[in-house]
Amino acid sequence: MQQLKHTLDKMRYQRLTKDVEDQATAGLDLQMTEALARISNATGLQETQAWLRREVTGAVFQALIDLQHPANCSAAKKVYCQLGKNCGFGCQLHHVVHCFTIAVALNRTMVVDVYPSNYIRTPTGWDDTLQPISSCSSSDINPTSLLSFNDQNPEQHADAEMLMVNIIDGGASEFDPPAMPPDVHDAVQLLTARPEIW
Repeated sequence: MQQLKHTLDKMRYQRLTKDVEDQATAGLDLQMTEALARISNATGLQETQAWLRREVTGAVFQALIDLQHPANCSAAKKVYCQLGKNCGFGCQLHHVVHCFTIAVALNRTMVVDVYPSNYIRTPTGWDDTLQPISSCSSSDINPTSLLSFNDQNPEQHADAEMLMVNIIDGGASEFDPPAMPPDVHDAVQLLTARPEIW
């Protein structure tokens, strides 16, 4: 963490240097531009950004894997998505992403139940075709007994073991893109001016 903090501080300095460089190229002073370019090259800005990109990407992917594959499914808090809407793969994936962003924001494992659709005819079509979304199963879940996630009051039912997340037709939540966790946003902002695209 100390190394990452040191690197983040260095990146902030280099970002400031780059901003000054941008002003210089707008006509302020050509010599200042050349000096700042030499500083940038000497500090290894590109190598540092590449390292940081790898570290942030790896940390985010590992956090998502840990969230979706908890050591003890029965102890993990979950959100349940029931994709009973008969629409195409892209449409269903859109609903899965909506559910997943809520799961990540609430630090819960997402469990998905996908019904047969117009492109997959078998009850286990997703499981036969795609890698499992989670190591936790939806087979023993009774959706009628679940409390619903309230996007107007995300803290409501915070203690519930499992929450039902409606498909996005019911309205987007504050967690849907372009929203992202603040700590990830801050780190990615050092790599790109558009963290939400990353």
